[in-house]
Amino acid sequence: MSRPLSRRELLALGIAGGTGCAARLDTFPFDMTTPGPGSLGLTVHFASVCCAIVEGFGTAFLCDPFFTHIPLRQVALGHSVPDPDAVTPFVPMLRDVQAVVVGHSHYDHVMAIPTVDPHLPDDAAYLGSQTLAHTFAASDLQHPLVPLNDQLTTIDRMGTPWLHPSGRLRVWPILSGHPAQWAFFHLYRRQLHTPRTRPPVRAHHYQEGLTLAFLVDFMVDGKVAARVYVQSSSTGHPAGFFPAELLEERGVDLALMSMDVANREMESGDSVLHLVQPRHVVFTHYEDFFRPKTEAPREIVKVNLPPTHEFFTDTDRRSYWFPGWGAKLTL
Repeated sequence: MSRPLSRRELLALGIAGGTGCAARLDTFPFDMTTPGPGSLGLTVHFASVCCAIVEGFGTAFLCDPFFTHIPLRQVALGHSVPDPDAVTPFVPMLRDVQAVVVGHSHYDHVMAIPTVDPHLPDDAAYLGSQTLAHTFAASDLQHPLVPLNDQLTTIDRMGTPWLHPSGRLRVWPILSGHPAQWAFFHLYRRQLHTPRTRPPVRAHHYQEGLTLAFLVDFMVDGKVAARVYVQSSSTGHPAGFFPAELLEERGVDLALMSMDVANREMESGDSVLHLVQPRHVVFTHYEDFFRPKTEAPREIVKVNLPPTHEFFTDTDRRSYWFPGWGAKLTL
């Protein structure tokens, strides 16, 4: 039987999504499109939180599937299940997705997996933790959930990449970390060691599990044509770090990074940006995801977007984007 959320959990959930405390962003300059074709050959379709489809070179990957915003009251007292209509605009892009990378298994990072599953090509796979595989063990998915716990790269150890059978996508899983939602409130942080016997429908069914970052390589003729770094949550060094020699083959062209990284860089200047050194950065996980997409976004409590936007200004060697919901960025 599903249990009701405690007062502590309700408070932390509300703070995590910014409810009652966040600033409106009616005039914030969210990036929605980029003009003309890009020279890199990648396109980013941004949905919400850390959910984005990155496509190029005849293939694509999806990170942290979450398309449906649910009011806090429903998350706290009812079911957390996806709305299929929220995925509909992205279905044409999903048909090219050969890998779905999942940073951790909270509902706002994985809830749409059953909804996107029928739209993926036959050879697609979900890549994440053992907890992810256990969470959806009873969900009757058409595509495999591949646990990467035993393949992790860390700051001082080279792990083992996953390679798609076509040879067009290669994914390096990297050990990362998840901060407390606010102060000492850290909800649903367990790892699952046994499969669920029913599909997840409540917020506490989606336990965090091991937290991962990824280097995703677009491969052409056995060589890296473009490289993308994904870190949808971070606790700072050493989370998300990897041996520098991994960059000798190719540097990072694009990084999808959570606002945890932006905050750390602004506060101390020692974020993972200094290791990754990407050409382009897309910042994510800024929004109150209990708020409908039909209304103006609000920030989560840990984010202050106007000064963040001012701090991260484009330079000759790097561009920064703050995507709005439904944004399409061509690099």
